[in-house]
Amino acid sequence: MTLPGKKPMQGSAAAPALEVRDLTFTYPAGAAPVLDRASLVVPNGAFALLTGATGSGKSTLLRLAKPEIAPAGERAGEVLAFGADVRSFSPAESAATVGYVFQSPDNQIVCDTVWHEIAFGLENLGVPVDEMRRRVAETCNFFGMGPWFRAQTSELSGGQRQTLALAATLAMRPRLLLLDEPTSMLDPIAEKAFLGLLFRANRELGITVVVATHVPPSTCARRGFATTATATGCFAALTCGSFKEKCARSWEVTAPASRRCFRSRPASPARRRAA
Repeated sequence: MTLPGKKPMQGSAAAPALEVRDLTFTYPAGAAPVLDRASLVVPNGAFALLTGATGSGKSTLLRLAKPEIAPAGERAGEVLAFGADVRSFSPAESAATVGYVFQSPDNQIVCDTVWHEIAFGLENLGVPVDEMRRRVAETCNFFGMGPWFRAQTSELSGGQRQTLALAATLAMRPRLLLLDEPTSMLDPIAEKAFLGLLFRANRELGITVVVATHVPPSTCARRGFATTATATGCFAALTCGSFKEKCARSWEVTAPASRRCFRSRPASPARRRAA
């Protein structure tokens, strides 16, 4: 199934969905940069994992790709979405280009009812009423939300609330979807269902998906979701490389000038070491 409707085209269709060039970021009064000359490339149409321990800079990097929620601090370098600097987007262009799902849906859901939450972003974008109704209905059908379409958001389960946050974001038709630890608050069953929805959005709608997680890349790879993986946690340039062919063996991310940042075997996360 695909959700019809033409989306505004920002940047170049031939450019990577997300590109980070020599990004350095330090929080106010920070003793050291959280990100230091970090670089990565996520191809258009990929399902990518951004992995690393808590505090390694995953959330910071993703938030810097969404200027509306970017943290305050000292920054150098570029963050590009489809070849355009994300800071050059108007609010409407940003919504149509980059979507963001928070770790906790409580930080994202603002309306009392499910249907109004899906429509909320479209109302703020000034989408005509007829098109808005069509998008809300299509999104509800795509995610199987019919049985609880008119439910109160306060009555939803954790998995339903995270699904609603995802649906409300995708109703605005972004080309790139960023998610910060989206399954960390879900039980295993809800987690599997949510990852299945992400997989459908990636495969059937052609949306590029980038998920920040502390879970080893092999976990999602064994389920058939991830196609690429990138690690954070060292201050050097990182490039997102092919993961599908490597997931059964070793996973390695290296930096320029032969400086190795991470070398790990997904089947044994404890063996991960910094060179």
